[in-house]
Amino acid sequence: MTFDELNEDQRLELKQRILTERNEQRGEGTSYGELADADDLVSDEDLKDWAEGMEFSPDDFMCSTSLTPVKGVPQWAVNYLVYGDDSGLAPDDIGMVDRWVEGLRSGEGLELLCPIDGSENEFCSAPAFGSACGTVDFMAKRAGT
Repeated sequence: MTFDELNEDQRLELKQRILTERNEQRGEGTSYGELADADDLVSDEDLKDWAEGMEFSPDDFMCSTSLTPVKGVPQWAVNYLVYGDDSGLAPDDIGMVDRWVEGLRSGEGLELLCPIDGSENEFCSAPAFGSACGTVDFMAKRAGT
């Protein structure tokens, strides 16, 4: 699809990308506030100039995927789920996490993406797997999207 065929959400996502690239070129990070204001911080003209001649696919955009939250993931499993770091985990714990992830994929068709900022829960009596513990929610997408 061409630039003219992009919807409003896809254009906003591209503006966020442009803003992030600009900040990285200056050696700066991009805040959530800036991302929220990207529509005002990057002009439509700058967006059109940046995207001129490009071809896009719905797969190029997070807003085109079916995102869903997965609640109550034990905090002790986060490093393993995000980075593959199993240090400090018992083999039984690793197996439990792997079986849960496989169940998400095969049963619900979900693929975990990342923890959701601010979703931490100090204590959950019924986490997604394992015993009562602190939890965090994850963002997931439908596999294949």
